Amino acid sequence: MDYVCGYKVYTYTFDGIEGSFVHAVANNKINREPGGPNDMLRELQTADMGLERRRFGGEKMSFSKEGPTEIEKSPALMDSASLLTPQLKDNPKTSEAADAQEARTAAKKPEADEGDFMTAFSMNYGLPYKFVASGASRPFEDAPEAVRACRSRLNWAARTFLARCSAEHDFNEELIFAYMEGQKIEYHDDGEDGLGPRIATLSLGGKAKMHMRMKAKHYVGCSKTGVFTAEEPKPGCLGGREMFEQRHARWEELRQLKGHDRAAFRKRQVEIPKELGIYDTRNKKADDLVTITLSHGDIVLMEGYEVQKYLEHKVMPEEHLRFALTCREVLANHLTESELPRYTVGRDEYGYDGSRAQDWA
Repeated sequence: MDYVCGYKVYTYTFDGIEGSFVHAVANNKINREPGGPNDMLRELQTADMGLERRRFGGEKMSFSKEGPTEIEKSPALMDSASLLTPQLKDNPKTSEAADAQEARTAAKKPEADEGDFMTAFSMNYGLPYKFVASGASRPFEDAPEAVRACRSRLNWAARTFLARCSAEHDFNEELIFAYMEGQKIEYHDDGEDGLGPRIATLSLGGKAKMHMRMKAKHYVGCSKTGVFTAEEPKPGCLGGREMFEQRHARWEELRQLKGHDRAAFRKRQVEIPKELGIYDTRNKKADDLVTITLSHGDIVLMEGYEVQKYLEHKVMPEEHLRFALTCREVLANHLTESELPRYTVGRDEYGYDGSRAQDWA
């Protein structure tokens, strides 16, 4: 643990996994600094950001200079009681056949089913962010000051708290989620293709617990259907060091087969879990590697592709209204021409450099 510019900074690393997880704990002085977390939270509760409940499935992203195409838009959060929604089913997936059927019946269906939408309200700024639920994007120039201030603060945090982050680093996307009472996000990873190796989040408002653990297929060593995990095993798996070494030897065996005998490779993928005795534990979940309390003003950073590849996390609220503002780097050529916005995303010019935090703390 270190103290940096008034933040209490905890850095977690994981045996054999390249990357790190950083929790920067704010304090009352940091939160009260001019333009800091208290001012951000105050503005986000009243600003019209066009928050919407993002839709699951294959909808195209939308963006414009004037604002988003409405899916289900919220009012300003001053009347937050109007936004309380029941917990919806998790991540419904729409097949191509279901998409076609939806298109055929769209004219007869004036409103979308509740289950088609995420529970939390959100809006994306900067480059569009493609993930399981699609939504609209807006330019940073049209964002409330709190959104631009957050991007700048998270750029500073990445450069300050992450050893591998260069001075030229600049996030070009920011996704804002507003979580109401009872809304949560279950275990997932943020390792979508086309993103840079680091992700940063500023937490505003109510407290929440964040849990991080090894994904089941890496912890146990096989899928739910009993197929040996193809990625390289890492320490910390079920069965301890001895099992890790056995799994790693089998992984090396498969690596040799994969290049010249695909049939033998697939056969051994099914045989190995039974040989090692991990087939019967394939549904076992890993214990948490990290559990932290996210308080108002705290910053979380995840660095490294392997952190997203091997680990997963969830966030469980402990209080009411909470905003999570997350910045990423959308890599060049990730978006197709039709997905590019009609506005440009320039570099961060807000200019937060941590000096306020140093002076104020």
